[in-house]
Amino acid sequence: SSAASDVYKRQAIIQVSGEWIKTASQVPVESNEPVREWILGTDVRGTGHIVGSRAICLVPSEHCAQFAIRVEGVLESDTVGYNGPARIYSHSRTPFVAQKMIQFGPEGLEIKPAFCDASAHTDIQDVDVTCRSRCVEKIAWRRTWQQKPAAEQEAAWKAERRIARRVDSEAESRLAEAQSQYLKKIRQLLVERDLFPDLFAATTNTENFQLTLRQLGHSGLSAATSPPPAPNGDIVVRIHQTFFNNFVEGFFGGMILNEERFQDVVRNLLGKLPEELQPDPGEEPWTIRFSDQRPLAVWFADNRVSIEFRGATYWKGDRSYPGMDVKVVYGIEAKQPEGRLQLVRVGGLSVFPPGFDPSKDRLSVRHQTIRRLLERRFEKIFRETIEFQPIELQDDWAKGGPLEVKSIACQDGWLVVAMARGD
Repeated sequence: SSAASDVYKRQAIIQVSGEWIKTASQVPVESNEPVREWILGTDVRGTGHIVGSRAICLVPSEHCAQFAIRVEGVLESDTVGYNGPARIYSHSRTPFVAQKMIQFGPEGLEIKPAFCDASAHTDIQDVDVTCRSRCVEKIAWRRTWQQKPAAEQEAAWKAERRIARRVDSEAESRLAEAQSQYLKKIRQLLVERDLFPDLFAATTNTENFQLTLRQLGHSGLSAATSPPPAPNGDIVVRIHQTFFNNFVEGFFGGMILNEERFQDVVRNLLGKLPEELQPDPGEEPWTIRFSDQRPLAVWFADNRVSIEFRGATYWKGDRSYPGMDVKVVYGIEAKQPEGRLQLVRVGGLSVFPPGFDPSKDRLSVRHQTIRRLLERRFEKIFRETIEFQPIELQDDWAKGGPLEVKSIACQDGWLVVAMARGD
């Protein structure tokens, strides 16, 4: 039946361009390292200088998302080789490519050892002998030239091992921290609440990383329509209203949440508390018990976003108030003359008790009191216009920004947002 097939529909698809990932993650690499190797019976000592670049690249895979930390560069080395009375002075140039494979799936990251391919080219600058014998010096020169191809091959092999170890050591701590954060802040949190998506498919191809999700939740509702085509963009998010509603109901349904705890959650997510959520000076703290069903619900249709917030009970200080629903509708418009997209509120806030009919029902005094309090608070949150400002990225990903919202569409329950790097 069609109802049964709806269960298998996708609800959220996130696509990230491989070209954007590579550009955003690319950084120069430059370092010095001591060289101490034993090559064909010669004790080689000196210094090496690496110059190159590092970036994250996509590796096509249908079973999980695969990425490669790819380091390309050249190792320039000045060394002295000690072999009996001979001293061999040389300069070598070793182009290399190193890769460290990373897989990503529902369990997080699986990290593979790095491997490297290198080719050494040596310029023998001088051969000297400590015994000052021209005969011994000629023999030393002749043996050095005879062993040069084999020495270059072994030098390349040992350079590969050194570079691979270096790539591993530089990446391991960051990858381990990323895995720890994913397990603690995402997977474990959702598993404990029985909210981890029942479909979690991460894949990569030559062009995109894609994460496909389905969250049936306790209601079992899924998308009744297939996702719309993805527009062009560095990051494209297609999300169905049932994904959001099922997730929020499972997380917040029936929960009692006070203002302090809510602010802590927001700070942890955003790094700061937005101005809209700052309490007024001297205002008593609030507490809310969310409705069991659809505590916060959205609808996406006709290029409008409808939002409904449902509280079963409110507290202001030690005074309790009955349940109220807050509804707001936004339309999508382009701000002139810049053309930057924004959400524009359609009408005012609707703040009424559940099932209230304004044409025939009347509000009690307590309803009127909590209504005024909610209107004042939610007017700060659901402003008349919400502009999409460019998103500045930090640290290693700074080159991927600023990200600008290039298109937004709402139709048939789907919200589609495309972002791209600005000029």
